[in-house]
Amino acid sequence: MTQKCLFSLSLALVLMVPAKLSATQWHQSKNDLSVSLASQFSYNLYYQDSNPESSLSSALEMDYDRVALFEGFAIQVPFQLRQKTYFSESSLNHFDYKFTPALNLFLSEQSDLTFKANAQQAQKIKGEKNAEFLPEIADYVEEKDHSAALSLRLGRAPEKQYLNLEIATNHYQQEFEALALSKTESKIVSARYGHKISEDSYALADGTYKDEKRNDLTSSLVELGFGLYTRLGGSHQFNIVVGYFERSGDASSDGYYWMLSDKWRISEDVELSLLSEQHSEISLSQKSLTQLTTENDISLRYQLNSEHYLNLSLSQINQNFDQSNDFHKRLVAAFDWQWRPYDGFNVDTSLALERVDTSLLDKQVNQQSAQVALEYLW
Repeated sequence: MTQKCLFSLSLALVLMVPAKLSATQWHQSKNDLSVSLASQFSYNLYYQDSNPESSLSSALEMDYDRVALFEGFAIQVPFQLRQKTYFSESSLNHFDYKFTPALNLFLSEQSDLTFKANAQQAQKIKGEKNAEFLPEIADYVEEKDHSAALSLRLGRAPEKQYLNLEIATNHYQQEFEALALSKTESKIVSARYGHKISEDSYALADGTYKDEKRNDLTSSLVELGFGLYTRLGGSHQFNIVVGYFERSGDASSDGYYWMLSDKWRISEDVELSLLSEQHSEISLSQKSLTQLTTENDISLRYQLNSEHYLNLSLSQINQNFDQSNDFHKRLVAAFDWQWRPYDGFNVDTSLALERVDTSLLDKQVNQQSAQVALEYLW
């Protein structure tokens, strides 16, 4: 086993022009605009074992989110545009976008029908999340993701019961210099039923069916689980679903899946967030069609005063491949300090350490990373 280190130092200047409208989606009009300009210095850009490369880059980004309310329906039009330029690696220069419009129909006070669409394109450097399994010739990958979903919500808290139904389709493709590396298609039907068992608690039933395809291989997934949602007197937002899954087709497997999350308001100044998930997924690795992905996250947020916020987080992602004995593990520990001397001005300094352990290479590799960021906003 060998070790390699990644060190990244970034200095970001972010210029934001926000509209002073904050509201829950579909409940109030919103018109938010932000523009950011960032510069970043990275050491060991490609996560290499030897001869690491450094780079200096800049990114110009614009985010817009518009929610318009009408009689009986509402429209949301959010989009994001991002241009990133590398000063020494011009071949990596790229333009990313994300467009996620939605239409919501208010059927009654307690039910609505929502149509959502998504079109996005992003570039990932080799070794980053979703770019871990690229061939030797590819230093980066271009992601193209298109999806559409129709969801029906009948009832909502604090009603006695509610039912959420959704049908969706997704097309995801990875390319390198116009060469298609991987193409995944999914058709999804999911449902969740909640039944009120106390003033702030619901019993849950959860089910999902997926018909998935990667290139010429197909696999179907069925999930069925039960769980609980509770606020525990108001200090928590605890949600858990545990169930059984079964795969069939060109890849067959079965096992257990779960979804657990909690946001605990320990005191006025301290908040603890927990997340744990395990699911069977289509793999981006060509050595296996499917994988079992387990993710665990914990973060502690502490408000020193009205101007200073501290956040500590630890994240772990394990990918175990069903058609081989291979695995890929990523562990990230991060510290973030936010200073807001006045409204619209934000100085954000963060430090992250990362370790990647994988058996998909000829030898196992450990990676470490560090990053510091400074932001200015208005």
